[in-house]
This record gives sequence, structure tokens and C-alpha cells, in this order.
Amino acid sequence: MSRAPPFERVLPVSQAKGRLGDLLLRVAYGGETVVITRHGRPIVRIVPVSSEERERPRPFPPGIEALTGAARDVVGRLRGARSLARSGRRR
Repeated sequence: MSRAPPFERVLPVSQAKGRLGDLLLRVAYGGETVVITRHGRPIVRIVPVSSEERERPRPFPPGIEALTGAARDVVGRLRGARSLARSGRRR
């Protein structure tokens, strides 16, 4: 196994599975990097998200505008039905 920089922790999958929560906290809040290996070969590297990425606003998923418009339409219709019910009139 190759030597890793001092801030990079290297673990086999068998150890990482039982400690995943702890490893994620070390990466997220401790700034560490974790390399997980299988049969001595690196298969994945877990790295912290940069502060710029963390603070960047995420784009809305595709189609959210249509859903938002549909929700507004439903709310408008419900409000109209409520006001009709309060006034005692029927359509």
C-alpha cells in the first residue's frame, strides 16, 4: 500500500463500513480526507466540500417552476371555494 499524506486516512472497506458516521464527521468538520481500499487498492476518496460549494445556492430541480405554478393555482382555487362557502352561494 502506498504512503498517504498525513491528513489522509486510509482504511479497508471492512473497517470503513462500521465507522462510516465517524469518518464522515472527520471529513466534514475535521477537514480530513479518507481513502477506502479493497484488497489494498484505493476504490474511493472522501473529501470535504469546499466552503464555496457549501454556500453556493443550489439550482432548482427541473420542472420546479411548473410545480410551483400548479400549487399556486390549487391554492387560488381553494381560496375561491372557501370564500364561496363563507358567502353561502353555490356555483
